[in-house]
Amino acid sequence: MAVLRDNTDRERLQKTLELLNKAAFCIQKSRTQEEIFAVTAEKLKQLNFHAIFWLLNEERSAGRIVQTTAGKHFKNLKTADGTPVSELEFPISGKLYENSIKKMKTTYIEEVKAAIKQVPPDLHIISEKVISFLDVTNKRAVVAPLIVHNDTVGLLAVISDTVSQDDIPSVHAFANQVSTALENAWLHEERQKRTEELTKKLKEQEVLRELTTKLFLAQSRDEVLDAAIEGIHALGESFSAISLLNDERTHSAIVRFKLEPTFLTTVEKIAGRVLPGFTMLGYHIPVWEEDNIYCTFFKNNIPLVTSNIIVDEPVMKADMSEFYAGLAPKEQIYQSATKAIAKLLPHKSVMIFPIRCESTTIGTLTVASKEVFSQDDFELMKTVGEMISGAMERVVQSEKLTETLHELRAVQRINTLLNMGASLEEILTHVCSSIKEVYHYQFAFPVLLDPSRKYLTFTYVSVPPEMTKKMHKMLGVDIRDFTYAVTEDFSLFQIIEEKKWLILKGFEELADIMPADEFRSIVKALSSDLSKGLGLEPGEDYLMVAPLPYGKEIIGVLFLGHRKLLTERDFQQLEYFLDQVGIAIAKSDTELKLRQSLKELRELDQMKSEFIDIASHELRTPLTTLRLYLEMMVLEQYGKLSEPLKKRIRIMEDGVSRLEEIINQTLVASRIIKDKLELEKRPVSLLEIAADVVNQLRPLWKAKNQNVFIESPSGLSFVEGDKKALFTVLSSLVDNAIRYSQKDTEILIKFVEHPEEVECMVIDQGCGIAPEHMEKIFDEFYIIPSETEYARMDGRTGLGLFIAEGIMKQHGGKIWVESTPYEGSTFHFALVKSRYR
Repeated sequence: MAVLRDNTDRERLQKTLELLNKAAFCIQKSRTQEEIFAVTAEKLKQLNFHAIFWLLNEERSAGRIVQTTAGKHFKNLKTADGTPVSELEFPISGKLYENSIKKMKTTYIEEVKAAIKQVPPDLHIISEKVISFLDVTNKRAVVAPLIVHNDTVGLLAVISDTVSQDDIPSVHAFANQVSTALENAWLHEERQKRTEELTKKLKEQEVLRELTTKLFLAQSRDEVLDAAIEGIHALGESFSAISLLNDERTHSAIVRFKLEPTFLTTVEKIAGRVLPGFTMLGYHIPVWEEDNIYCTFFKNNIPLVTSNIIVDEPVMKADMSEFYAGLAPKEQIYQSATKAIAKLLPHKSVMIFPIRCESTTIGTLTVASKEVFSQDDFELMKTVGEMISGAMERVVQSEKLTETLHELRAVQRINTLLNMGASLEEILTHVCSSIKEVYHYQFAFPVLLDPSRKYLTFTYVSVPPEMTKKMHKMLGVDIRDFTYAVTEDFSLFQIIEEKKWLILKGFEELADIMPADEFRSIVKALSSDLSKGLGLEPGEDYLMVAPLPYGKEIIGVLFLGHRKLLTERDFQQLEYFLDQVGIAIAKSDTELKLRQSLKELRELDQMKSEFIDIASHELRTPLTTLRLYLEMMVLEQYGKLSEPLKKRIRIMEDGVSRLEEIINQTLVASRIIKDKLELEKRPVSLLEIAADVVNQLRPLWKAKNQNVFIESPSGLSFVEGDKKALFTVLSSLVDNAIRYSQKDTEILIKFVEHPEEVECMVIDQGCGIAPEHMEKIFDEFYIIPSETEYARMDGRTGLGLFIAEGIMKQHGGKIWVESTPYEGSTFHFALVKSRYR
């Protein structure tokens, strides 16, 4: 009987060895862990052996059953709470731990049921359920370690009625084959994983490069958003969305998103039940509620991730349920819808990153995945968020620069209109159109203060014809003729007095601040029509009343309308432009007055010139008659005269001569003003003219014991000119030098020859001319004020130098003066040389 058993055992061992050799080939061919375990279990089954594979955790303290001979049937086995047994970890301790794991020995177990005692009490029931399910309760087992890189990574348990200690070598050999195959499979898996990661990284880098280029080339916010959402989608995220905060920072609107069409249809269907017409694009996420997760996010300005994501950077964390709850208002009906959507969507993790611009969070980048995001995923999407922020910052700065350029062009256009003499209405029309074009307001109305600063005038307000008729009917006058008293109880009074600005919610609020009941009711009655007529919509009509400053005063206000909520920032954006507008309005008004004054002055000047012509001609005739009678009296044609009487008649003759001189000067000045001075030009010698002048004025300089010298180079060139006119110029200059110099002084007439012209200088030692009078002495009728040393002398007319300058200009020459008070003056004039002697 013993011999028979020995033969049977030898045959079974022989069969085991043969099967092992065949199995080794199949096991080594297997490429994955699952395939290795399945092939091994199948081969052992041929020997009527049950196989159980454990894989240990990193601490080597417990193991999870990953494969059994029962295969798929075992995976359906669950605990009382529904947890699959395949996901449970069974602690390994005692002899099994000591021998199989620590010492890496193959261990024989006489009875499987007895091994349950090594399992913690709370796992006894499920352990018994497992061995009962496998029908190995009263069977024996051999447990062999699975060793990879000299470390026990798992266990192979072979269970059977017939297995014995003699099977330890065979099971150990099977375990070695499995270990080797596992090592190869894991190496292959690691290589494949690294290859996939490298491929993924390369793809990510390529996508990031393309995204960087597109974001750099983006010229608008829309182009930035389009490039961003397409780039994120190319990175393979199952859901991505970009939202932007509104100006009031109460809602964040979804402006771009990507979601699988089947899910999108279902989401919009569920949400549409509580929000009719719901669409994902444009949906406003409420962020104003303090306990809303997104409100906290916008306050903290750091990434928000689901609790299952592990990253080594500062982040906010929340459960997935909080993410969904924050998407809708608190009311139960909305929260129920979000819960239904949450059950539908397959996402396991979510990350939200801030989009920042000008140091402020303006929106969010949200991504969701069917898997749990890793640290690499976090860093990648954080980089994308920063790229979007940078692109938005650049576009916003570009928009501001463009706006500034448009603003400068508008100001330049205003200045051009001013220089062209455009009317105030033309300038204000351009101002209003510029504000609408540059700053995107729906309307702009200038309302100016009248000269008394007590009334606002609506002269330059332009509204649609239909509104004009309605306003005329209710106001009783045309809007352009309407004035409104500015009283201290009116909010506009503060704008005018304190240079403040005012923001109102539509025309109804404007009516509420008006102190006069009559006008308040009119504005209220017209508020709806005004909003619609001026391009605003109910609920989207915001007004700003901005001051128009000029220096320290306010000259009026500007009424502006917009569809968005206006803030102090909007006023600050307009402030520089409004300053320029105020200056333009004031300049336009001033220039209008100046033009009117100039016109009046020209008319007066014309009248003066005509009067001088008439008076001069009319005075000449009686003066000629008077001179003849005086000459006849001196010749005693009317009887003998006493000496005293002759002296008085000579004085009268001098007065007549002086009056004739004044009349002649006045006529010459009038011809110069009218550009009608007639000259007979020919080659003349300035030296000869100077000699004649000195000779003619000899009585004057001799009477003051003065000396007059002429200094000239030999062969002084002739000049082209009118000899009589040039005599007048030089005579006037020398005459002044004589009269304004003290007795016993010298006067020098000096000529200098230059390559193209001859310069004449009249140099005196007189009292000189103060700097403040230098530019005016050539003006018509200008006489240096009498409180100075330059008092009017001998009936000076203030025309001599004016005439001299006029004659020089008619000759194409120039005249100027250099002077030092109390030291003397030098008058220069220069004329072009004559081609002929």
